[in-house]
Amino acid sequence: MKKFRKYIIIVVLCLIVGVFFMINTKSEKKYYTADSSEIISIDVNDNKNKVNVVLSDDEDINVTYYDKKNSKYSISIVDQVLSISNTSSSDDGNINAAINLKNTSLTISVPASFKGTFTAFTFDECNIDDSLNFSSVDVSSLSQLLN
Repeated sequence: MKKFRKYIIIVVLCLIVGVFFMINTKSEKKYYTADSSEIISIDVNDNKNKVNVVLSDDEDINVTYYDKKNSKYSISIVDQVLSISNTSSSDDGNINAAINLKNTSLTISVPASFKGTFTAFTFDECNIDDSLNFSSVDVSSLSQLLN
């Protein structure tokens, strides 16, 4: 009977830990679209995710991103600069120990006709499609600086 009780306790603890990880890794896929003719520069600051810059199917700049419980994106256009930043809040008292099992990278689709500048500061890597012709590119990766 004692062995059975131990197994029940282990199963219950595994379920609790599993639910904890599922709650903390839940993300909501979102989209943002900007008219590329109104943008002269794209500025990205993402301290959480990989950034992918790909060729767009249309003439808009399309942003695909994932908001999570403690990590949300702020996207704005000021003075023709599209600013995309990931803000993390860990001041809610919870331990942020979730494992990210899903691909939640930031994807920015840019038309071939866009000739503005691109600046990014990321923790992870930033992949830029070779067919894009930005007037200038400045990418800094914290993971590369630490190595």
